[in-house]
Amino acid sequence: MNGIDSAHRSISDERPHSTARAQQLVRRAWWSLALFPVSFVAASLLGGILLAAMGHDPDTETTPPWGPTLVAGVPALMVLILPGLAAAWFGRRADELGERRGRTAAAVGLALAGAFAVLNIAAAVFSR
Repeated sequence: MNGIDSAHRSISDERPHSTARAQQLVRRAWWSLALFPVSFVAASLLGGILLAAMGHDPDTETTPPWGPTLVAGVPALMVLILPGLAAAWFGRRADELGERRGRTAAAVGLALAGAFAVLNIAAAVFSR
């Protein structure tokens, strides 16, 4: 077998594996987005637990000071946007393997994560 046939065979042998892997990554990206409702509940619970641990009752009408709000809000916000970041990560990896549908999943994930972050930060700032 000459070198050209050998090189052609190794490239064609890798292509089906890469395509299957890329499609799997696209599916993972879209399924990551389905976890936003779970992350919303988890972030709400985490923020409430952290505020309660610092002595602030989240059910009262008083707004806690900035320090406890940041200590509770930053980890809760990270939990909230995690599905969007996971979708972006999986989508970019799929795109690198040649599956262009990964770009769409990555863009949707980043857009949703950004929107949730902006909305939550705005709510914290303007509720004072």
